[in-house]
Amino acid sequence: MRGSLLDDVTSHYLDSSDFNGYPLRLAARDQSAVMDEAGELVSTGVVSLAWDELFPNPHIKAFPAPPVEAQLIALHERPLEALVAYPEEQHLRGVVDYAKYVSEPFTLRMALGSPAMVPAFFDVALLEGYRNDPRYRYETDDATGRIELTEEFSEAEHVAEGDQVSLRRFGFASDGDGLRVVVAYHRDLWRLTPQHQSLWTAREVQGAFKVHPNFHAMMVGSWDRVHTIFEAFREELHQLREMCGVLGWPEAVRRDFLSDDKPANFGFLIRPTTKEMHDFTATLDKMMSDNLSKDFFKHLGLEMNTEERSKKGEIRTRDKGTIQLLDDLMTKWRPEDQVAVKDMLTAFREVRKVRNSQAHRLDDDTFDRSLFVQQRDLVVQAYRAVRYLRIVISQHPDLAEYDGAPRWLLTGEIAAI
Repeated sequence: MRGSLLDDVTSHYLDSSDFNGYPLRLAARDQSAVMDEAGELVSTGVVSLAWDELFPNPHIKAFPAPPVEAQLIALHERPLEALVAYPEEQHLRGVVDYAKYVSEPFTLRMALGSPAMVPAFFDVALLEGYRNDPRYRYETDDATGRIELTEEFSEAEHVAEGDQVSLRRFGFASDGDGLRVVVAYHRDLWRLTPQHQSLWTAREVQGAFKVHPNFHAMMVGSWDRVHTIFEAFREELHQLREMCGVLGWPEAVRRDFLSDDKPANFGFLIRPTTKEMHDFTATLDKMMSDNLSKDFFKHLGLEMNTEERSKKGEIRTRDKGTIQLLDDLMTKWRPEDQVAVKDMLTAFREVRKVRNSQAHRLDDDTFDRSLFVQQRDLVVQAYRAVRYLRIVISQHPDLAEYDGAPRWLLTGEIAAI
């Protein structure tokens, strides 16, 4: 009988459609014999055991095997029906046919026993090809995303079989310096076609990265999530509109960009070029300064224009810009936290300044990884600005009972990575 259980476990794993484990209940042996044989295989490290307390579906090896001692205890304390066996790498390296996976590097990793939930990290520029290719539906909320061939092209004869790609989920991660990367798990990567497995492998990067909590929650089947700073930004605009409606004022901002109204490039950069940064900053400015309503300021009794003397001594009337009107409003209302007021106005002006300075540059194709960090810092500054404007308006006595803001916005359950 010696060795036959190992053969069964190995063949079941490699021949299954999803690198599934071998349920010990399938072993056509006396129960005590199965336990003895399994115990020896576990002790020598060529087989590992899984059960539902480790992962809801023990037929998928989600994570590295628990300590041998824990496996042996489970073997003796749990019914065989609850245990699933997997061949381990030290055994698989001697039996796997490497030639079979020569053009499928991620499938090879699975064949060699890699846990399905092991993350791999990639340069974000990898996503550019999918985002810009009309054949693919590229969706992301800046924490998670998916890529799939559109229905129009999934049945098109001229689309090569190697481009029939679907990646059900990917996410984002970052290092301590703010560098963002793409993260995906082996359980999804190995389903890519050989051509696209090669593309992803070429863009793989190494480092100590922190996976976005929303992506991790999704992968382990949890409903817990935080909101991205881009979601929070748009929700702040929405709250400005809602509160003004309660007060009977013209809306402070013309649009809140919720739902399908979200600009396509209102998210983290994929390729750190000055062109992408300029496009993003232009969009951000349109959602901030250009989005403020002059009717709002006029309703609150502000002077809408100013007089200027020209070099020739002529008096000219000039319409005030929205940032100047916002400054005037803060001077009129005089909120208690003047440091926050200054920071808010500085943020509005900084976004406008960056937009204008980039508009006159000719080096739109300059590649600069530091733009990842610059963009993150800018959007954090911008978010705090619109948030503080919402806080100022929320102090109005007639909004004392207003409860329209979601709890996550008020408690700061927001991720800026």
